[in-house]
Amino acid sequence: MAVALRYYDETGKRTARPSYADVGLPTCLWRIVSMKKLTIKVDFVCVADAAESEDRYALKDKIEESIRAVVADDADIAV
Repeated sequence: MAVALRYYDETGKRTARPSYADVGLPTCLWRIVSMKKLTIKVDFVCVADAAESEDRYALKDKIEESIRAVVADDADIAV
């Protein structure tokens, strides 16, 4: 099972500020604790045919596709 996370700032707009994609853990944690308000939306994503994947790379691709679909569904929704 995969997890899709989306972050929202104090105005309810999506933000990538707490993302740890291009920074280290200390920087990421500092960004999180320095925000006035942070809302996190969490979705657990099941990949129906995960057990049938030929290899781990094919499984990774299926999981990424499933997560992208969930994240894209609420791209403009404020929380």
